[in-house]
Formats: sequence, C-alpha cells, structure tokens
Amino acid sequence: MIFQVIYQEDEELKSFEIEDDDLVGIMAKVNDEIEKRGIDPILATYERIA
Repeated sequence: MIFQVIYQEDEELKSFEIEDDDLVGIMAKVNDEIEKRGIDPILATYERIA
C-alpha cells in the first residue's frame, strides 16, 4: 500500500509518498518521516492512495 502525506511548509502545500505492505509498519514510517523532516504534525495529513 502507498500513503501520501500532504503538509504545509512556508504557506505552500508539499507532499511525499511512503510504501509498505504492513499497515502498522507504514504508519510508523509516516510518523518517523514527519518527525525527520521537522513537519508539525498538526499541519500534515495523510491518506492511502494505493
């Protein structure tokens, strides 16, 4: 499955995608990547796209 994360940075919407076959694993990867990029979790949303 593929999740797309959409977030706001400097008043601009940006996004990235993360792929994993395990739902728990992908949620951990999403959270880790949000933290690694220094994104405010309140300004980020994600959805399954595939």
